[in-house]
Amino acid sequence: MLADDAYLTGEDLIGFGREKMAHYKVPKEFRLVKGVPRTASGKVLRRKFGDIKYKQI
Repeated sequence: MLADDAYLTGEDLIGFGREKMAHYKVPKEFRLVKGVPRTASGKVLRRKFGDIKYKQI
């Protein structure tokens, strides 16, 4: 999670991935979402995750 006043670009994410991971593990695309569906205990509802509208970078 980013702070409200923070800014992050796709290039920043790719650069971080290239520094920390092997080249074949770096994602080719990122999908930014405002939030994910969660259960009452705070776990991610993976079955509902596919219904989220994505903002492509």
